[in-house]
Amino acid sequence: MPAPGPAVECATLFSGDLATLRRWRCLETSRGLSREKALERHVIGFPRAGSYVVHSPAGRLTIDALSVELYNRGAPFRTSHPEPGTDRGVALLVRDDALLEAVARHDPTAADRPETPFASPRIRSTPRAALALRRLVRAAETDGSDGTRFEEGVLRVLDVLFRPAGAVLRRERRRLDVEAVRLHLAARFASQLRLADVAAAFGVSPFHLCRAFREETGTTLHRHVTELRLSAALERLAEGAPLAAIAADVGFSSHAHLTTAFTRHFGTPPSRAFARNAIR
Repeated sequence: MPAPGPAVECATLFSGDLATLRRWRCLETSRGLSREKALERHVIGFPRAGSYVVHSPAGRLTIDALSVELYNRGAPFRTSHPEPGTDRGVALLVRDDALLEAVARHDPTAADRPETPFASPRIRSTPRAALALRRLVRAAETDGSDGTRFEEGVLRVLDVLFRPAGAVLRRERRRLDVEAVRLHLAARFASQLRLADVAAAFGVSPFHLCRAFREETGTTLHRHVTELRLSAALERLAEGAPLAAIAADVGFSSHAHLTTAFTRHFGTPPSRAFARNAIR
């Protein structure tokens, strides 16, 4: 992605403890070589439209919508735009420890060079990566208050980009007692859970927590927590509690958030939940 500056529009879609997601749009019209740039953090760039060329010590690389750009913090580069047109995309900035873990699953040598985790400045996108990214963007745009859902989406994107090296993941997964995780969640679902806190309680990383939980239960941790909240909401609704109070008590960020999730899950809005034949 082009470095932020007067010729680049940037907007933050979501920012949390684990990662930040930004949308960018380059307004550069000159076909010449830009000034030398460097980014202040490791960045994964996902161009969505347009094309340009990145010039770096690694060589001259064409960037298009099938590319995933990998920028090490502080690495110098320049850009040029041989073809007219506006390019745009999104950039993912992941906390250093989580990023290094994900990259090291694909390239174990990355653990030995934390300041330069990316060995290559470009990899090819895949259909799974493109879909995971689009879902992450949609989650950030439509449900930005739900940090757990966003963080799990970030880990999903990293998972499909950097496939597992194998043995390390399998060893750690065997150490995670998923039944104990379920018990932990059942006792705390009404609070504002953070993936980092749940993972720390079991001595594993958020990445391993999410992957192991999904493989063992067949669902995501976020969906499991949401369904626990909805089950509790249904019971409270049957007791006649006000919807706003229910939302606050079971962990939803707002009355509207609860209504949307309830309708999607049960097939009827809360106001009609106990009408005859309302729940399908």
